[in-house]
Amino acid sequence: MARAKIYATIGSYDEDYYRKAIEDYEALQELRPDDFEPYLRISEIYLMMEKNEDAIWPLNKAIAKDPK
Repeated sequence: MARAKIYATIGSYDEDYYRKAIEDYEALQELRPDDFEPYLRISEIYLMMEKNEDAIWPLNKAIAKDPK
């Protein structure tokens, strides 16, 4: 998860890092399927990329996993 956070942070300098962060969070989803955080982080990255439509599905998944 730490590497994904780093990629997301430096993604504003090079969008390829956003993609790498998404890939890492997707791998984390498979390892921890009940965890809401990977979905939430993917949604945040899409918002940083200004892909608001793409951010909706993972955000809804995060809310479904943990409504708090």
